[in-house]
Amino acid sequence: MRRLAVSFALVLSLLVPATASAVNEHCTIDISPTVGSPTDVYQIAVHNVPVDPDGLSIELRTDIRRLGSREGSIIFAFLVPGTTEVVIEYNRSWPGEDPLPPLAEGRYLVTVSTPHLHGACRATGSFVVEA
Repeated sequence: MRRLAVSFALVLSLLVPATASAVNEHCTIDISPTVGSPTDVYQIAVHNVPVDPDGLSIELRTDIRRLGSREGSIIFAFLVPGTTEVVIEYNRSWPGEDPLPPLAEGRYLVTVSTPHLHGACRATGSFVVEA
């Protein structure tokens, strides 16, 4: 019985540092500008995206929602294997396309996650659109 308890404690002590070090590897986001106008381009920079252990591409999901409403966007980006950073330009009109309608005023919540690598990346941020 004593050996079982010691073995169990040893296994737990080996697992704790691994989970603690994995926490430091989570992704982060920076949003610029944090307060802007309805026609501004909002850059969402995602840092420290985890790399797939099998060397496959990573699916990055970005949810952008105006708080208090159902308005928003979902953006899926498939990253090349080994890519750890990406910048998403939200509300940008590209040359040759019609201009986008202005964003509604309010606070927008941005959530970034990797749906197929559970627990690997989840970060949130926000920006405010003012008139």
